[in-house]
Parts: sequence; structure tokens; C-alpha cells
Amino acid sequence: IRQKLENTKERLARGTTHQPGRDYLGTAELLTDLTLIQDSLREHRGGLFADGRMNRTIRTLAAFGLQLAT
Repeated sequence: IRQKLENTKERLARGTTHQPGRDYLGTAELLTDLTLIQDSLREHRGGLFADGRMNRTIRTLAAFGLQLAT
């Protein structure tokens, strides 16, 4: 995720086109990745983190969008 965010930031700065799998086109793609991680944490005894800090991160991203993250 970190690398894809860096790639997204670079793409936006350069004004180049989106490359699927390399960067994020929008907020929904990042939310999908974070939700997948959150679900995995819950399934592998990481519910405290998943329902705490991870949930706050997902809610903040959903409210403000990817533009503020980059």
C-alpha cells in the first residue's frame, strides 16, 4: 500500500496516466485494500487493532478521500 501511495503521488505530480496495480485511481481502490487487511486482521486474532486504529483510518479515508492522503 505504501508503495502504491508513493506511485500515486508521483503519477499525480507528473500528470501521467493511471497504471492498474501500480497506483491508486481513487479512494475506492485504497479502501478495498484496507478493508481486505482489516478483515484478515479480524480472522487472525488482530481484532483489537482492526476495530480500533484501522477502523478509524478507514473512516477518515472514506470521509476525506485519497486526495488528502497523498
